[in-house]
Amino acid sequence: MQVAESDTEFEDSTESESEEFCKLINSAAQITQVYVDMHLDKNPARTSILFGMSWLLEILRTPGEFHTQLRMNTEIFLDLLDLLVARYGLKPSMHISTHETLAIFLFVCGGNEPNRRTQNRFKHPGETINRKFNEVLNSLMAMAHDFIPKDPNFRALHRRIRGDRRAYPHFKDCIGALDGTHIRVTFTRAAS
Repeated sequence: MQVAESDTEFEDSTESESEEFCKLINSAAQITQVYVDMHLDKNPARTSILFGMSWLLEILRTPGEFHTQLRMNTEIFLDLLDLLVARYGLKPSMHISTHETLAIFLFVCGGNEPNRRTQNRFKHPGETINRKFNEVLNSLMAMAHDFIPKDPNFRALHRRIRGDRRAYPHFKDCIGALDGTHIRVTFTRAAS
């Protein structure tokens, strides 16, 4: 009788080990499936026909669309681009022109767009979007040294305000209040 009982116990333990092993294999398969779903089996990213420079060229050709998308007139965009390239060090890279670089900056600032949405619009990785944004920002900061007065408290009245009858009485004591927000403003005449 003892032999029969030990055979039954052996079969029971083998079945239980077999069930444990099946559960372990099933769990491993589920974990593998989750990993594949998250990291390997992705939807194709950025597959739109219009992206980056193509999108920029289309909105340049469509009347009013450039201002709607980038919050800037086309002529001002091109003038600003020329100035940033010629005097303030904005340079193209192997795959991104200066036009697209400035458009990325304006898209982010004009629409308060996050990096993810900008990646989708221009079809570039997040690191590239960040780097290009910072390149334009650095160029604009360099340009600011030439356009923003050296006196941050505006103690002296600028000669352009004092000498222009359209500006003097109106901007005499103005530091730059707009909708209750104080910003530094200077009155400049457009270069011709």
